[in-house]
Amino acid sequence: LYIKNNMSNPNEGEASLTVDELKRKGNGYFQKNQLDNAIQTYTLALRQLSLSSSSSATEVDNNSHLSTTKATLYSNRAACRLKLGNWTECVKDCTSALKILDTSTRTSDTNKDSIRCKILYRRAKA
Repeated sequence: LYIKNNMSNPNEGEASLTVDELKRKGNGYFQKNQLDNAIQTYTLALRQLSLSSSSSATEVDNNSHLSTTKATLYSNRAACRLKLGNWTECVKDCTSALKILDTSTRTSDTNKDSIRCKILYRRAKA
């Protein structure tokens, strides 16, 4: 994965960042309206989250922090795709995020509701 204007190779810098650092970096790109870079960074964070887990997918989704982070990454990527007018991919990301929240048993109801509202809003706009 190549991050435009910043990294020539994902192995040089980006791949060594934690998922939370990648999320913050993606948020920075989003705020600067560098949406393609934000999408790539959120995608890398999602891949790293999947690769770094030695647990099964069900266990990852049931872990409060991991499931919330994963759902938020999908939601953030959906926001980028919404701004770019990529409706189909936005809806796919929103649906993925909602599935994660629905299977997460440990995330607090208040936190889930807050995230779910954003996701449903983005999916409705798409």
